[in-house]
Amino acid sequence: VYSPNLNKGFRYNPNENINLGLAGFYKWIGLGLSFKLPIINNDDAEKGKTTQLDIQANLFALKYGTDFWANYYKGFYLSEFGQGLNDDPNKTRYIRPDIRMMNIGANSYYVFNYKKYANRAPYINMEIQKKSAASFLLMGTLSFFKVSGDSSIIPGFLYPEFNNVRPFNSAAHYQIGVSPGFGGTLAKNGFYANMMIFGGPMLQVQDRFWSDGEQHVDLGFGLRVQNRFALGYTNAKYFFALTWFAEVFHTPNPEYQIQGLMNTVRLFGGFGL
Repeated sequence: VYSPNLNKGFRYNPNENINLGLAGFYKWIGLGLSFKLPIINNDDAEKGKTTQLDIQANLFALKYGTDFWANYYKGFYLSEFGQGLNDDPNKTRYIRPDIRMMNIGANSYYVFNYKKYANRAPYINMEIQKKSAASFLLMGTLSFFKVSGDSSIIPGFLYPEFNNVRPFNSAAHYQIGVSPGFGGTLAKNGFYANMMIFGGPMLQVQDRFWSDGEQHVDLGFGLRVQNRFALGYTNAKYFFALTWFAEVFHTPNPEYQIQGLMNTVRLFGGFGL
């Protein structure tokens, strides 16, 4: 949450897990299973517990790609302005187990240079991009984002710092837009590096509930930027890859701005039967 008038903000983070998974693919159909690593994910006492549900589906075709996502998180901690602000001296962060975040959306993009740029190769590793190539892209996006809590999203101890921002318990944003993009792959001897980027304005409806019970709905514009990156190696027998998916959205209004960042990083490998 950022106040443009005060030029300051604060950030909540979920206490996310590092997962280990196993997946199998037949043609264009895949099934995967993952579980969290208990040795690494053992910081609930410090950052609180986050309940999460992450669903993501991707379709990579010759001329286009389509994505669907549904994310739900409950339980956040304040990563800035939050040190040493709990009643329990053993805790070092301000924890909000009541804050919930929901992010649901879908997009589809068209690949203009589909004859030379292999859209599928870097992300499902069932094709090989033998020569470097690039393409302009065009994406359409429809999304819904909501953050809510049992009390004000702005903690009480920060009211003096954000005295011109009206406390709110809930903010929902409905967005639709078209974004230009560009994708390129550097390829040589089975090794590849791919990057895709999209960005542009989004028409949005904002639905806010202030902490005093008043509701306010308005129409405006937001900003959404999406990045994808893949680095790996593929041959006829096996492959390995590192992929990164990141999405940044910006939902401004006169009093405050909600800025969000969604990250997904995968390290995986496989072999053909």
